[in-house]
Amino acid sequence: MERWCIDRFEGDQAVLENEQAQHRTLPLSQLPAGLKEGDWLWENGGVWQWDKDHTAETAERIAKKLKTLWK
Repeated sequence: MERWCIDRFEGDQAVLENEQAQHRTLPLSQLPAGLKEGDWLWENGGVWQWDKDHTAETAERIAKKLKTLWK
């Protein structure tokens, strides 16, 4: 399964980046409502779904790294 992270929003488009640093742009209308930058997604049969677990894991990992840096 290939995951994509929302890098940023540009108007009515979302710019996604995968784990290999490749980018793609999708209309917001193709994505679930309420997503924000940093949320992870995966595509299943042409339907994009929010990967809630991977989003939470990534946020926790980054928070731990930041905490270590500020000590």
